[in-house]
Amino acid sequence: MTTAVYIGRFQPLHNGHISVLKEMSGKFDKIIIVIGTPKNKPEIDSKNPLTTAERKKLLKIILRDLQIKAKITVQRDVGVEKVWKGELLQKIPKNSVIVSGNQDVLNFLGKSHRTISIKKKIPINATTIRKWIRSDNGEWKKFVPKKTIPLLMKWKMSERLHG
Repeated sequence: MTTAVYIGRFQPLHNGHISVLKEMSGKFDKIIIVIGTPKNKPEIDSKNPLTTAERKKLLKIILRDLQIKAKITVQRDVGVEKVWKGELLQKIPKNSVIVSGNQDVLNFLGKSHRTISIKKKIPINATTIRKWIRSDNGEWKKFVPKKTIPLLMKWKMSERLHG
């Protein structure tokens, strides 16, 4: 059984993430999604406007909608790569494949696991989406799953991004 471990912040979850999840579901027997979360900082700020619980909720909605089975876990950034890696490796199978868009993560975990660098099929990233939301540019709504928009609006993500 081959397990894929998809590591990301999902701030917010967007269609690029969804594209990767769909592709992974066709290639791997099991998927583990690791939500990266800062440890010694406030849980939300202008770069991280959604709480861990909110990101988990968005992922669960979309996974259910796409009928993709995945385990969701959280990995706090402890500030020391060796400690972070040790904690993460306790949560994932030894023969799993690491999938991420973060080259630092891939380089670091590539010493112990096979890695796959995400090739963007949808030209978007969460930084741009946060910028559009902050500037009240409705363009962002085209790049996030439609089912997540009401929650992002309810959670007043725009206000959070203004600090």
